[in-house]
Amino acid sequence: MSSVATSDSAVETPMERLKYLEDGNKYRHERCWNAIHRATLAVVALGLVPYTVGKVASVLGWWIVLPPALGVVFACFSLAFVYGEITILEPVKEMYTSLQRQDALKEPTLDHGPVRDVRKMFNEAMKAKKRFRCFVVSFMGCLVGLGSLNCGYVLAHLHCLIAASGK
Repeated sequence: MSSVATSDSAVETPMERLKYLEDGNKYRHERCWNAIHRATLAVVALGLVPYTVGKVASVLGWWIVLPPALGVVFACFSLAFVYGEITILEPVKEMYTSLQRQDALKEPTLDHGPVRDVRKMFNEAMKAKKRFRCFVVSFMGCLVGLGSLNCGYVLAHLHCLIAASGK
């Protein structure tokens, strides 16, 4: 009997549910952007290695392709990670929509203050969700593509890089 009384007292209010959804959304969104920034930095930094120090190409020979290739591999893993994080965000939208269906957000006492601001933020975020997914996947795909083109360029011009470093 005590567990029934405890479960009744643990009922969340719509404001608590919205706060929970907001925190989860912020956490996942931050993880996505951190992964995007790290992948971009890795691809650019590793992609520049063959061009920065002249003697590196002559010392490493064919191994000079390894840093740009590692950047591409890291970008592929980051793309998969970010896509997974964005997919995890989908239930947040469903839960929020469920709250709206239950008329939890339509109570007159909740039309003021922070709940209204949270509702407005979520409505705008849900409209932009598809654009965010499209932008992120397109950007990460371009990052993988450009890194791959860089690897191909380094391979195609390896003899030039080695000859230039010998001078």
